Amino acid sequence: MDPGIRSTPKPKLKLPNEESNAARVDSSHLESSTEEKTETHSSITTFSNDQPSSSEENKYIVDESSGSINTISVRFRPTNIIYKVCVHQNMTVKEIINDVCQQANMYAAAHCYLWFDFRELIADEAIFENGLYQTSNEKDRLPEVRLRLIQILEKSLHIGKDIFLASPEHINLKEIMNISSPSKKEDIQPIILKEIVTEIVKNTFTHDQLVRKEQNIFIPLPTFSKQSIDTLPTINVTIPLKPNQFDWNEYLRCLANDLEIESTDLIIVNVVEGSTIFKLKLVPKLTRFWKKIKKIAAKISIMILPKCEQFIIKHNSSNLVSVEKIKIEIENFEKNNFIDGSNCLSLDEIDTALKFCKRPALMNKNCWELLMEKNRHIHTIIMQSLQSCTDEYIIDYVSIIYNEKIYEEYQNFVLEDQNERVLFHGTKIANFDGIFEANFQNYFGTKRTDPGWYGQGIYFSSSPQTALNYAKDNSKMRYLLCSLVRLGKTLEIKDRISFFGKPMHSDYDSHYIQIRNNGCPIQPGETSVFDEYVIKRSEQIMPLYIIGLLQVSRFVIWRDAKITNEENVNLFKKMREKYAFNIYGCQTSVEALDILKIKLRNKSEMNTVVITNGADDGEGFVRDCRKIQPSLPITVYCRNKSHHQQWAATIQGPNINVTSSSTKVFNFITTTLQD
Repeated sequence: MDPGIRSTPKPKLKLPNEESNAARVDSSHLESSTEEKTETHSSITTFSNDQPSSSEENKYIVDESSGSINTISVRFRPTNIIYKVCVHQNMTVKEIINDVCQQANMYAAAHCYLWFDFRELIADEAIFENGLYQTSNEKDRLPEVRLRLIQILEKSLHIGKDIFLASPEHINLKEIMNISSPSKKEDIQPIILKEIVTEIVKNTFTHDQLVRKEQNIFIPLPTFSKQSIDTLPTINVTIPLKPNQFDWNEYLRCLANDLEIESTDLIIVNVVEGSTIFKLKLVPKLTRFWKKIKKIAAKISIMILPKCEQFIIKHNSSNLVSVEKIKIEIENFEKNNFIDGSNCLSLDEIDTALKFCKRPALMNKNCWELLMEKNRHIHTIIMQSLQSCTDEYIIDYVSIIYNEKIYEEYQNFVLEDQNERVLFHGTKIANFDGIFEANFQNYFGTKRTDPGWYGQGIYFSSSPQTALNYAKDNSKMRYLLCSLVRLGKTLEIKDRISFFGKPMHSDYDSHYIQIRNNGCPIQPGETSVFDEYVIKRSEQIMPLYIIGLLQVSRFVIWRDAKITNEENVNLFKKMREKYAFNIYGCQTSVEALDILKIKLRNKSEMNTVVITNGADDGEGFVRDCRKIQPSLPITVYCRNKSHHQQWAATIQGPNINVTSSSTKVFNFITTTLQD
């Protein structure tokens, strides 16, 4: 890990022993109003952004004799209404939250926080300690009271499955992942997961291979977007048998024999029940041999597959004279089409990705639903962090790490204070063998990226973005390990000198440090934006997931207050399936503009498309986008096409695409961003 490299910070305020009480909220709370409203509460007057008071344009006025500030304007995010709050110099952030919630008739102050200047403010701090008085009342930079939002909403099934909102709410990782405190075996290795592992072991290891308890089993999570393995030669096989009628591993050996390759050269990446359909990938090493690939394609095209035909006849129970034949289709067998040049990945990296994407041949509905749920959990967490990262990454694959021996060691290691956290560790492919074979190690002689800024231990962060900085090398693929970590007794570090290159404190199980975006400790009075944890022993760590992230230079921002309605979600889902880059969904202009500023800052090679509705001051949003980048490609997706074309024509730069057709939105994205 290289502490000297840092990305733009993701706001975070967490102390070692804090747990966020994030609240699940119904999707109706997310619907922003199409215009900001005027409200009156008691003797306090509120106003619309469209009609700002004269005092709003000035700095906050401090009356030093009385120690008070006149008023500040605060937006209540769930309804988009702005409230006036009378404040005094010693007033705390918590008091502002309570005041706004009372005005809004929203009795959820305990589940709210105050967002200001791209960060969450500490509830017990006085407003003079966090800079509230230092800013002007620009309508798009007002302090906001926000709900602590978990983006897996039980009552809105499309949320979390197909769309991830690019809103910067602080989220509790353990709560999102449904891990109790303290954790239980059912949280980490549920019985139903064991069923999947049994199926993988049965069909992955031959009879003469001993499967030990310490053996790592990787269970891929469902993927619905493009991946780095998509360009490998692909064989789609439809077998006219029911899944319970045959041993698929035996069938693969027959197919490999017919194609004159090893059975290990065929990797299952997807299976559909019914007349069982296998999606198989050829391993990357075969793509080095064009003649062999050409021969495989020729055999399939004329169906010279005697072993497979005999297999079907043998297992057919209908006793019919005529047996339905196998159907086979191939993809990506053209020369020079095996590896997508835009990915710039080596065959070894593609091979690693394929290893983590290998699926069991069959799983029941309950198993599949479990993997879908875990997929939503980890995607919500990662996407939340990627949006504020200066570099752009897509999730290429995620696999569960299943290891019974490591779990037993984790459970049996007793600490006085367990203090569990879900944390992230960035690593490189060269470190995989050591990590997966012996878990994380921390002993004299262990290979280290640096001497250890805050002590010689195993480094983690609660932010995937921070951990990503330690995964960087010459490749575009980055690897994160998501783990459950027992911090035990934690020592908070304040400087780089005390433990630089030294063993950790003998009386503590972990070190904790709040850092700036350059990796250095924060100074008194500064706000923490990142954190790092230094863990003493590998027994404190339970690896949960391996995550492959591919660095790209393209993304889409879609701004619409109603982006979570059914029509938009269906369109969003199609975009994710079609494109190999992120689609960031934003409900407000502020969120969309923040992402644009972070991603496009000094990045001439970064390409993006902005989609916006015409309502909710679409014109103002488009003009603000063009201030960030004058040539930014923008499409207005709206119903009243003629009305929005009028103002779009007045904006300088390339023509604004205005359309009411989703097909034309897709065409605009494809033309602008696809290679």
